[in-house]
Amino acid sequence: DFGYIFGDDPKKKYVNPPPFRITNSMVVAMGGQEGKYFAQFCKLAIEAYKQLRRNAVLIMSLLRLMKDAGIEALQVNPDDKLRFVEERFRLDLDDESAEEEFLKLISDSLSHVGIQVLEGFHNIARAFR
Repeated sequence: DFGYIFGDDPKKKYVNPPPFRITNSMVVAMGGQEGKYFAQFCKLAIEAYKQLRRNAVLIMSLLRLMKDAGIEALQVNPDDKLRFVEERFRLDLDDESAEEEFLKLISDSLSHVGIQVLEGFHNIARAFR
């Protein structure tokens, strides 16, 4: 969904969304924060982020070319949305600092109160289906 990539999160109406969606349920499924699968998740996520950062110039060039392609998510304020994506790469940081920042984003996402509340409501709604 391009909307999420460009910072259009529908949850913004209700709560300031976390950096990305990772819930406690997901972490529990990986064996908890001390589990080997969660550690593997973090390692792979960091490697993916580093690869994206290494290719940021190409990615941003491609996204700029898509600005006039009629993608709904880029119809309003396309330059702001592209700037949002570029800022997420944190090209102002070296790899080590970017890795630390990314781990902080994971931690911030896990401890984000708003998303925990929304997840609780979601689980309640699912129970009544």
